[in-house]
Amino acid sequence: MRRSRILLKQFDFPLPPLILGLILGPMAESNLRRSLALSAGDYGIFVGSPIAVILLVCTVLALVGPVIMKKRKQAKNA
Repeated sequence: MRRSRILLKQFDFPLPPLILGLILGPMAESNLRRSLALSAGDYGIFVGSPIAVILLVCTVLALVGPVIMKKRKQAKNA
């Protein structure tokens, strides 16, 4: 337990998103399995409608955006 706290502080991880991930992760996984079972294993169900594509693009931008901004900032300062 102590080692995990040290790692969280060292890498500057915020605690609330971690707790949300631990709570919502199993629910998301079970719903993913359910949707794949309904679609007979076809991942195309996740990009079948325009709103799904928009939400997926927003998710990717939210995950990749901070990394790109950090690298840009580092390159600008160097």
